[in-house]
Amino acid sequence: MPRIAFKYLVLKGLSLALVPFALPSPAPAETAQAAANPTEVTIELRAHDRKGNIVPDLKPSEVEITDAGAAVSLKSLRFAGQPQDPETITFVFDQVVQGVAKTDRELAEQFLTAVSGRNYLFAVFKVEGRLHLVQAPTADVEAVKNAIAAATVANRPDYIKATEAAEKQAEEDARPAQGARQATAKMLMAMLTDSQKIGESDSQSTPSVAALLAASRGQQDVPGRKAILYFSQGLAWHSSSPETLRDVVEAANRAHVSVFSFDAEMGDVQAAQALNVAAMMGNQQAMGNIRTGPAVPGPGGPPPDMLAQGMGVAEQSNEYAGRLETSDNTGTPRSLAAICARTGGMHVFAMTEGRRGASEIATDLNSYYLASWLSPASGDDNRLRPIVVKPLRKGVLIASVSGYFPVRGSNVAKVSAVEGRLLEALAAPALRAELPLMAAVLRYANTADEDVNSVVVQVPLDRVELKGDQGSVSVLAQLKDPSGAVVRKFSADIPRRPAVGDQEPAPGDVVSFRRQFSAPPGEYVLESAAFDANGGKIGAQRTNVTIPAAANGLALGDVLLVGRIDPAGPADDSDPLRCALGIVVPNLFGHISKAEGVKILLFFHLHADASSSEKPTLAAELRRDGDLIGSLPMSLTGDPNRKTIPYLTTLGADSLPAGRYEMTVILRQGGHRTAQTVDFTLE
Repeated sequence: MPRIAFKYLVLKGLSLALVPFALPSPAPAETAQAAANPTEVTIELRAHDRKGNIVPDLKPSEVEITDAGAAVSLKSLRFAGQPQDPETITFVFDQVVQGVAKTDRELAEQFLTAVSGRNYLFAVFKVEGRLHLVQAPTADVEAVKNAIAAATVANRPDYIKATEAAEKQAEEDARPAQGARQATAKMLMAMLTDSQKIGESDSQSTPSVAALLAASRGQQDVPGRKAILYFSQGLAWHSSSPETLRDVVEAANRAHVSVFSFDAEMGDVQAAQALNVAAMMGNQQAMGNIRTGPAVPGPGGPPPDMLAQGMGVAEQSNEYAGRLETSDNTGTPRSLAAICARTGGMHVFAMTEGRRGASEIATDLNSYYLASWLSPASGDDNRLRPIVVKPLRKGVLIASVSGYFPVRGSNVAKVSAVEGRLLEALAAPALRAELPLMAAVLRYANTADEDVNSVVVQVPLDRVELKGDQGSVSVLAQLKDPSGAVVRKFSADIPRRPAVGDQEPAPGDVVSFRRQFSAPPGEYVLESAAFDANGGKIGAQRTNVTIPAAANGLALGDVLLVGRIDPAGPADDSDPLRCALGIVVPNLFGHISKAEGVKILLFFHLHADASSSEKPTLAAELRRDGDLIGSLPMSLTGDPNRKTIPYLTTLGADSLPAGRYEMTVILRQGGHRTAQTVDFTLE
């Protein structure tokens, strides 16, 4: 039973793997598409020479990849070098015993030193009956070191105090906190719940396997590259239930998590190293099913049918790969090494090669390739598609995952025929324009601990056809990084809001789709498409967008032209478009009908600099056709030291002639100035 009383009744309603870390980091991810629209798959590769040095100049012609047995043609092979995007590194300490704890701490701190300053987030867990949270994801290396010390060498009362405080904070954040922080807390608590439920419901599982499984699948929707650093003495598992090990591998592959182990068990070092080599040479045996069976009899090695053909080092690697996958011993490093190899990670014997291994893992996480190809899969497929990656350049070893999932789990809807049509429209040389639409990424100039953006797609309501009183629009939006990889994808079917009585839709009213997301600063392409179900019309758009870095001082979010304000309920309190009157629906088209008494509403977020002793001031400048026609002082009430201040203001339009306008909002404080501009047309 777990050491700390766990509030399962409070947490049992939390869904698993449906919320992201508070990470501003996407990762190239594969997405399932209809058979007529092949999936573009992107995976990571690690390439070394035989001395362990990174190979930075590998060419597509020097790599061979088979996808479910079919050879594929690489669309791109890009060396990523040092990661520009943040990564998630999860420390999991299992079976920390006296004499090993100090080594685990030293290796973890050595790894931290090697990767510090490179924009990582770290979380720390310990296994005792279930997963226990010691440190929530943070970039604070000193806080991580303290958590590692608590999980390894600290006195037990100090460890209990640390983990109880971390889990209590996560419980509190999961309820009233807003945005990404709340999402992170919910995900963490769901992971803890899952590890406990696995142990209670599966008699063939063990706390170690349950912890690895929960830590892997709990990160399925965490954006960015992910690695688990697992510190243990072997891996305790039931030899009668190899399915539990396959579950860990499949969960890690589904979530794009690589498992690296620091194993204090004194075992067959040569065999463990050989499995890493065999996996990096693309050996099918090393990438095959994890097996159990009779122990390998003596020095003769595994039965011949367990081995694939090879030459030289490959032949030796095949032999050891077979040994590693044929064991009926629990607590052995063999199956743990196989898990690492099949998830693109590495197995290290902590007591004999730990320091070198920590350095190699840090180097691997900092330097990697991204390989992309069009999957030969046909139709929807929710099973692991095995892949084999082989180096064709002499002296090069390549490591990768053993497979991928076209559909990332049951919580991800399979692609509909409509979505396939929208993807086709976005892939076409000329974008279709029968259905007008407008799309944008809304940026709120967020603080470092609340970095949420929104993607919005809108279609004019009066262009959506009705049959009877029914009508709907299918919307797809995907955010791509400069390499063309899809890092976020959103889709939905949205019913047309019915007009009151027989009235026509109000001028400028829209069907609006919005989703929140986090992404690192940088340049992106937003691709959007919409389909009118009754009219059969499609519209598509491609827009370049920039996501700025999170604000540390004075900052101003995008100034939004308000289209309408919808009613809000208690569940909308954390919505970034919540104002005193309700939920703002922006007007992306920027057209305003000049009617008697019309008011122009503007909404934005501002962030004052808490370190400044001066009060912030707010003003606006209005231009028509480029000419300044007026400066407008704006009042700033309330607490100016709040991290985020939502601001709604009104501009009278009675005296303004028709034309094209620019409204620039200017925020000043302590000698600093920041500004944002919105364009609109008064008709």
